[in-house]
Amino acid sequence: LEQSIACRSDNAPTTEKLALRGSLVYGGPGGDRLRMALDLGRGGEVRSSDGTIVYRASLPSSSNRTVVLKFPFTEPVSDGEIASLTNKAWDREHRDVKRYWKGRLASGTEIHTGEADLDDFHRALLTHILINDENEIGSDRIIPRVSSFAYGCFPNEAVMQTMELDRRGYHDEAKRRLDTFLHYQG
Repeated sequence: LEQSIACRSDNAPTTEKLALRGSLVYGGPGGDRLRMALDLGRGGEVRSSDGTIVYRASLPSSSNRTVVLKFPFTEPVSDGEIASLTNKAWDREHRDVKRYWKGRLASGTEIHTGEADLDDFHRALLTHILINDENEIGSDRIIPRVSSFAYGCFPNEAVMQTMELDRRGYHDEAKRRLDTFLHYQG
């Protein structure tokens, strides 16, 4: 088995050149931006070839291999942050994140319609709101956003999400979002 890993942004016209340093994959204009850490698990080998990362493993019939790609949410800037990324274990992280979200979602109102798709959508909407909103650094305020990363905060959209949180019993969460608008009104 041979599998190649390439990195390309939808906004970039070309594929980014990747370089391998141990189990870390770097890219970017100077080749110094950490893109991911690799965990080969039960074997195989990885090498860099013409700006692409290549994984190779010999597999007996009906067997499998798992390669875990650990992507940082933000670019690590210290050795400690890089070590934290490389030391993450899939099973432990999956268990902890699953436990966190089950507890987080269980503290609010749920609906049971008898239609699994509607129930799942209702649960997913709350997860979407809680993931996309951003904690303001240095305060208890939360900046409500309906989308991730570069999408801004628009009050006409944020008010619907804030009301949804309040309806579901997340009154403190709703208040922290409203506090943001009250603080910055001018």
